Amino acid sequence: SDVYWVRVESYLFSFSRTNRVQYEAALKVFFMLILYFSMMIATFDDDQEEMLELINTLCFNLLIFFFGYFVYKYSIHFFAFEKRGLAKYFLDDNAGAISDFTKAIEIDPNSPSSYNNRGLAKDELNDYAGAIRDFTKAIAINPMERIYVKNRGDSKFNLKDYLGAINDYDKAIEIEPGNIQSYHQRGRAKFALKDYTSAIKDFKKSIDLGLNKDYVFSNIARSYYELQNYQEAKVNSTKAIELDPNNAMNYFLRAWHNYKLGDSSNACRDIKKAIELSPDDYNIDD
Repeated sequence: SDVYWVRVESYLFSFSRTNRVQYEAALKVFFMLILYFSMMIATFDDDQEEMLELINTLCFNLLIFFFGYFVYKYSIHFFAFEKRGLAKYFLDDNAGAISDFTKAIEIDPNSPSSYNNRGLAKDELNDYAGAIRDFTKAIAINPMERIYVKNRGDSKFNLKDYLGAINDYDKAIEIEPGNIQSYHQRGRAKFALKDYTSAIKDFKKSIDLGLNKDYVFSNIARSYYELQNYQEAKVNSTKAIELDPNNAMNYFLRAWHNYKLGDSSNACRDIKKAIELSPDDYNIDD
């Protein structure tokens, strides 16, 4: 029963005329028949009225049947392809996911979620241009959905279109000012453009909003390092280590900060810790 109502909801929120044209045509015909027979009832005797009422009831029952049939016929397929595509995406079967999302789009070309999900799968396969096209289509259908805009920004970032990415992150933040990831991603794009001061502001804003992760502090540390503020860089790399003491990269970053501050002893200690945690990535020759 619950699955059926999910199908009904999927159908009702689909705006694809191609999915519903047969049902809508049938609906119009039945309403015309019902109206016709209802108007005739007043002009017939009792026996004829009883027959027409029976026909009226039959029409309503047929209407219910047709409604259920078309909901089942169209919505179940959209629902099935959409959900199976998501399952494949989460299992890293991105090619299979794209196939299912494409089928869902064929059934309902006006479903923004299908374009968005297909864009995510394409991005995972490094088809960033294709992902951007899908996100753009999703945005055209629903321009006020923040996640579609943010996802397009991510694909632009992956294409090294940092200015384009920032424009999308700006829009995502405009739609949802409290969105954490949009601030962090915008900070990364600004860092790539060497706008380190603005990048730090965005990273700190993401922390203020609740993104208290080691990689955010690492990004702040990198930004301060580029600004040659080695003391603040060390403060933030130290905070990153506190949040994730098993991340070798954080120790390696702090080693550089200690070295720049003239603290060779602690720099060597951090390098040794990085090697201990990740001997394949860091060795004495490095």
